[in-house]
Amino acid sequence: MPAVHRHLPTPVAGLAGVRVLLLERDDSRRAAVRDALQSCGAVVGDVPASCAAPERHGVRGGFDVALWDGTLTGRWNLDDLQRFHAAQPEIAVVVTTARDSAAFAVTALRRGAHHVVVRPARLEELLRIVADVALATRVPLPAPAAVEGGCVVAGAAMREVMDTLRRVADSAAPVLLLGETGVGKDVVARLLHARSARAAGPFVAVNCAALPVALAESELFGHERGAFTGATADRPGRFAEADGGTLLLDEVGELHVRLQAKLLRVLQDGTLPRVGGPTHRADVRVVASTHRDLRADMRHGRFRSDLFHRLNVLAIRLPPLRERVDEIPALATHLLHRLAVQEQCVPRPLLPNAIRALQEHAWPGNVRELENLLRRTLLTRPGSVISAAHLAWPEPGPLPAVTAAPLATPAGPAPARGTTMRSAAMEREATTMLRALEVYGGNVREAARSLGISRATYYRKARRLGLRL
Repeated sequence: MPAVHRHLPTPVAGLAGVRVLLLERDDSRRAAVRDALQSCGAVVGDVPASCAAPERHGVRGGFDVALWDGTLTGRWNLDDLQRFHAAQPEIAVVVTTARDSAAFAVTALRRGAHHVVVRPARLEELLRIVADVALATRVPLPAPAAVEGGCVVAGAAMREVMDTLRRVADSAAPVLLLGETGVGKDVVARLLHARSARAAGPFVAVNCAALPVALAESELFGHERGAFTGATADRPGRFAEADGGTLLLDEVGELHVRLQAKLLRVLQDGTLPRVGGPTHRADVRVVASTHRDLRADMRHGRFRSDLFHRLNVLAIRLPPLRERVDEIPALATHLLHRLAVQEQCVPRPLLPNAIRALQEHAWPGNVRELENLLRRTLLTRPGSVISAAHLAWPEPGPLPAVTAAPLATPAGPAPARGTTMRSAAMEREATTMLRALEVYGGNVREAARSLGISRATYYRKARRLGLRL
């Protein structure tokens, strides 16, 4: 196996005073790494190659990082690593190995490794990894967030939502979830069902925006065989499928006006108008969600006022991410750990400058946009920590944060003294959308895609913000 060259590399910043424990069986490699670390100001301790119980070392020295020559079998194997980590969890372990194997790396991470480096690695690269890992151990972690049914609750805004859910969970009254695309309305609907007395019953979700107008009535209420061309068998419909449980009408504002009248009748008397057959009944709690301004749609004749008042018995507004800035550190940390498990990679901490960049972004795509950004960062930007420079904003570059100078301004006068937080957030959102549009040469589809929202949502937001496209 090639040994690490003995010449000293270019000094690496961030190692001065870092306490490193070396667990290296190869004498020449151990000497080279020790000399390089000491030349950068690190304090180095050795575990003799003859030591059979490395978990007993490091206690008196109080080390920050351990460089571990890892193997599957023999001395200092992954079982030893697990015991070492259990005995001294405050020491971040960097495993070096000749095995270029994803299975080995995943096993090492599960046994307690913070990072896995495949040899032969350039000495300078190894030093940078040690410096990054040492920095990561010193980054204060955000306060742990409560997670309720997939919802991260780390601030007052979401605590208020959770309190409301608890109060209305066992009611049979309809619930209307209001919020922008990407805020997690479907997650909240599932949590509402799970907390209700109907939790043992079915949860059925219907995307109203995807219902073909010609088949929507059959999809919701069912049909008899032979009721129309192509109806070769009986179909119960989504309401009947949700009998005894909860039906989510996602994006209910997209329902055709004709179908809104039939939905109103179902909510009024509980009877389902099966196509081509007799009416029947189902015991269903209806939860509707929308990103639209239904009151404005009512004024323009796009949504029935009587249906709105039927659905608006218990309305819950889910705040957009730009109104949950205080929750972003805990939310992002939770998402990073979840994504790391999904992608089988190391969960990396966010440095303070990365957290600031996340908090300054307008987030038109809300939590979904944040999750997409963090996934791209984990998969495409290697390292032991995530700084602002690591954040993988959509190509060809990052979209503006709060401090960025706008390339254009929304229609209307400039904000006056006393501008509210809500209006300031809208201005940041408008700036972000306009920057995306300019970056993609006026292509609304690509600008919307880069923000994690649909083209229809982009146009809707533009109208709400008064943007001239």
